[in-house]
Amino acid sequence: MLNMTRPPSTPTPAPSNGETILIWAGSSTIGSLAISHAKHAGYTVITACSPHNFPLVKSLGADHVFDRNEKETVQKIKELGGIHYFFDPVSKLDSLHMISQVLSDSDGMSSRKAEIVTVVPDRMIQGLELPEGITTKFLMFRNKAEENKEFVQWYVSKGGYLESGLKGGWIRGVPGDVIGGLDKVSEGVEMLGKGVSGRRIIVEPWRD
Repeated sequence: MLNMTRPPSTPTPAPSNGETILIWAGSSTIGSLAISHAKHAGYTVITACSPHNFPLVKSLGADHVFDRNEKETVQKIKELGGIHYFFDPVSKLDSLHMISQVLSDSDGMSSRKAEIVTVVPDRMIQGLELPEGITTKFLMFRNKAEENKEFVQWYVSKGGYLESGLKGGWIRGVPGDVIGGLDKVSEGVEMLGKGVSGRRIIVEPWRD
């Protein structure tokens, strides 16, 4: 979907390829993995998250880290210039608005055409207004699709990129908290509703 270069299936990351990606909410579950993958593939990574998660995203390889709630963050990201890819792993109205501001000039107009890749369909994002030339694209991947067979084999097969990277420690995401078995599902949902930052809530069905 992002048409980015694949990371190498080795512990040694690829050399810098001169391209940059903005991953908003880098401390989210998907965002953290995106940082890990992008850095391993040789991309420069810009991200925004809460300050208490700065150490986490930096440990994953983020090159430029900003406070997502700071007023100056948009301008600071603009000053870096040369962003090639835009990914919003939470895809909420406020995060998409912030990315669109990065792509806007002082008059609120876009100075370029760009695509923000999201993890939810457009119909689920209500009230979003984007500058002309800026669009969103839902990241939808079908494992069974014929055109994805080779990628699935490379990524999730036995001994593939994901397994090798997780075992080798060169693919990492946010830490996980195992809260119990299936009887803890409602508690986990409640925790998520209150807000979880820089952690994953895990329920293991086989636990008592």
